[in-house]
Amino acid sequence: VMLSLLDVTVTLLAANLPINPTMLRVVRVIRVVRILRSVKSAKGLRSLMTTLLFSLPALSNICFLFVLVLFLFSVLGMQLFGHVKHGEFLNDDANFCTFPVAFITMFRCSTGESWNGLMHGCMVTPGDAFNPCSEEAGDCGSAWAAIPFFLGFTVLAAFMILNMMIAVILDEFSASLKRDARNLKPDHAES
Repeated sequence: VMLSLLDVTVTLLAANLPINPTMLRVVRVIRVVRILRSVKSAKGLRSLMTTLLFSLPALSNICFLFVLVLFLFSVLGMQLFGHVKHGEFLNDDANFCTFPVAFITMFRCSTGESWNGLMHGCMVTPGDAFNPCSEEAGDCGSAWAAIPFFLGFTVLAAFMILNMMIAVILDEFSASLKRDARNLKPDHAES
């Protein structure tokens, strides 16, 4: 509350002060840390935090594998679809023309965000009524390349790697429950 009042006061006096009032708003975000104090008293929350902490090494390995898959499919997508004419789904924000945009596009596909629209955009042919391309300009796609590319990526990234992450967390959670069951608690000493 005091930080909020200080923020209001500094905002009103902002013209005369040498500091930026936005910095005080950032300090207010620290209030979120108060939630972590409840970890000491909540047994279930403590168990979840312990599970997350112990599963971080395995999750980092899986995240590295995920980034590697994103990298490989981004480079392959640039090779296969870097020249395809832009349309409704394949646009300036999602395309395979440059590596950074291709990498973000593949991450977007891994979340399930309109990957099938991107696949259809990469299959554009000269006979399409809405988005015609020309063989002379070399901006046509290929259905024979787009379908296995996007289906393979979706199965690998969205299904297998995501399920590996969930499996690691669940495995560590069950191991955490077994560790907690073996530990002696003050309740056991009384009985």
